[in-house]
Amino acid sequence: MPSSPTVQELLKRNAQSAKNHEPIPTLTEISQLPAEQQLPMPKWFIVSCCDNRIDPFEILGLEKWDAVVVRSCAGRIAPQMQNLLFLDNVLHFTDVMIMHHTDCSAELFKNDDLRDILKERAPEESATIEELRLPGFDE
Repeated sequence: MPSSPTVQELLKRNAQSAKNHEPIPTLTEISQLPAEQQLPMPKWFIVSCCDNRIDPFEILGLEKWDAVVVRSCAGRIAPQMQNLLFLDNVLHFTDVMIMHHTDCSAELFKNDDLRDILKERAPEESATIEELRLPGFDE
């Protein structure tokens, strides 16, 4: 399995990408274009798992402007609600999809197990860890 890139490698890749980058118009600029020139705005808001084996664009055959795709552990919607509400104010979504998958690693954890692991790593934060609102892997 290949190793993860270093920060330096990522910065080098970014510098290479920046050489050919052409910025897309801002949402304000797009909204001021005549109707026939406006870019299509995404009407789908899709929440998917963080698992990199799952690519909603590939699985659903999406194009860049078809959807806003966000990720959260186990595809939970709660951590993404602020994003949904904010972006819906601008984009006026017509549909929301929550995309779960088989063999999700989140099935391996219960909230109490996660708290125990965190307490082992930072015992001095036990009280804070006990109060954490976790995403509900027990459900």
